[in-house]
Amino acid sequence: MADIGDAAVQRILEERARNMARRTAGTAGDGDRMTVLRFHVGESRFGVETRHVLETCRMDGLAQLPMTPRFVHGVLVLRGRILAVVDLAVILGLPVPDPSPADQVVVLRGGHMEFGVRANTIDGVADVPPPASDASMPAFAGRMAHLFLGISGDDLAILDGGRLLAADELRVSGPSARRVPAAPVEG
Repeated sequence: MADIGDAAVQRILEERARNMARRTAGTAGDGDRMTVLRFHVGESRFGVETRHVLETCRMDGLAQLPMTPRFVHGVLVLRGRILAVVDLAVILGLPVPDPSPADQVVVLRGGHMEFGVRANTIDGVADVPPPASDASMPAFAGRMAHLFLGISGDDLAILDGGRLLAADELRVSGPSARRVPAAPVEG
C-alpha cells in the first residue's frame, strides 16, 4: 500500500466529516426529525443542527487572551485561521468544568461568522425529534433562552445554531464587547 502522507489522510478525514455533517434530517417518511451533533458541557447535554457545524477538533494549542470577556475560553489556530473558542458554561451561568486534555471544540459557521464552542465530550451525530413549538426551555437558559430551540423528546437542550452565530452578546468587538452575558458563577 502506498504511503499517501499525513496531509492527504487529513484531507480524506475532513471530507468524510463534512459528508457526515451534510446528512439531511431524517429519511423519506421521517420528516419530523432533525440531525444534530450531540455534546456535553459539564453535566449538561446539548445538540446543535449539523448544518451549523463545520467540524470538530481537539483543543490543542489553545491560548488564553487577557482583557477578553469571561465567556471567551481562548483562541486556537486551526489550519491557519485564528478561531475564538467560547465556553457555554460561562455564557449560561453553569458550573464551569475544569479544563481537560479530552476537551474538544465544536466549530460553528454561518454567514460571515465562525467560532468554536468548548465541549467536554462529543457524543456524535443523531436524528432526534425536534422540540415542539411550545417546547419549554432548559431551566438554565435564563436570559439566554433566545439561543435555544427548546428541549427535544430525549431531553437534549437544542441550541439554535443560527441565533448563536448571530448573537450580539457573543461579539467581542464593538460596543457589545463591554457586555458580559453570563450570570455570575456562584461557588
